[in-house]
Amino acid sequence: VVLFASLPLIDFEMGTAYNDLYVTLFTVCCIYALLEWDATLHVNWLFMAGLMAGLAAWTKNEGLPFIILMMICTIIVFGFRQAHRNLLSFFAGTAFPIIIVILFKTFISVDNDLFANNGLSAIFSKLFTPTRYIQILTHLATELFQLGNWPISIIVILLMYGLIMGMRSSASVSEKVLLLIPISQFVVYLLIYVITPHDLEWHLNYSMS
Repeated sequence: VVLFASLPLIDFEMGTAYNDLYVTLFTVCCIYALLEWDATLHVNWLFMAGLMAGLAAWTKNEGLPFIILMMICTIIVFGFRQAHRNLLSFFAGTAFPIIIVILFKTFISVDNDLFANNGLSAIFSKLFTPTRYIQILTHLATELFQLGNWPISIIVILLMYGLIMGMRSSASVSEKVLLLIPISQFVVYLLIYVITPHDLEWHLNYSMS
């Protein structure tokens, strides 16, 4: 984390509001910590997973659903009986960052542009508008295949590599379940575009790249 945060490029991008880089970093670190906990059963790893999830929520609002996703995965992987004890250690890690978030949102009046001018009726209307999903997925496909401006799309190369290598048959249930976390978090990001109060085309062009 320190090495990543010390990179000049990361600091520059963070200064231009690309703090999704840190959300991604904390997400990956959280999943890694959970995998290490599953392998060693050392409670410190579970505490670290909670801390990373809390830091993701502290960095950006999109990190808040990540904590809920981690709770659901913990219950699925380890069962309800063990989840009760495990979630206590997990929440102990999230405590400090979440307290900071609560204090900030309580005492510093900053409107969330996603909900400030976006009522429930408008949000539900957008959620059930198919053309918004088509527009978002079309823009996403264009961005992915142009990623890095490679002569051959890096996404195609990665897909081919994945098909050749396949998934390890020895992967544990927890590894397979935790794989759903970044996918679910990705869906959360796409839903932000669906319900955005801004002009959708402008929002896509401004932030998806």
